[in-house]
Amino acid sequence: MLKRLILFGLVICLLDFAVSSGVGAEQPAPPPATPAERSTAAEVGLGAGSALLTLVYGPVKIGYCLLGTITGGMAYVVTAGNREVALRIIEPAVRGTYVITPAILTGEEDWHFVGPSRAQEEKRKEVAPSKP
Repeated sequence: MLKRLILFGLVICLLDFAVSSGVGAEQPAPPPATPAERSTAAEVGLGAGSALLTLVYGPVKIGYCLLGTITGGMAYVVTAGNREVALRIIEPAVRGTYVITPAILTGEEDWHFVGPSRAQEEKRKEVAPSKP
């Protein structure tokens, strides 16, 4: 059971990497339809799909979070209280997406199985221009 969970987590991580790095993307995708342009059936389908995917994905993400927290705690003990080492393991595990929303399915929002650390997030905010 644990081997299957770990294998499933690795597959999710690889898919996340492939999607976020644009592997296989030859042409830019057309812009997604805005909620006003979607039919009621499409909205219902997106809602049902996001709910079903969350039922499968949510427990996997929570399991990954728990494993990351336990591993980070062990790293803290093994390194004689080095907080930075523990946080480098814990933060990516506990951050990220827990719920698959319709906006994620349409590409309006990003999906992250492994979340960015606080330092990475602050660096991204400094580099990204502010929106007016």
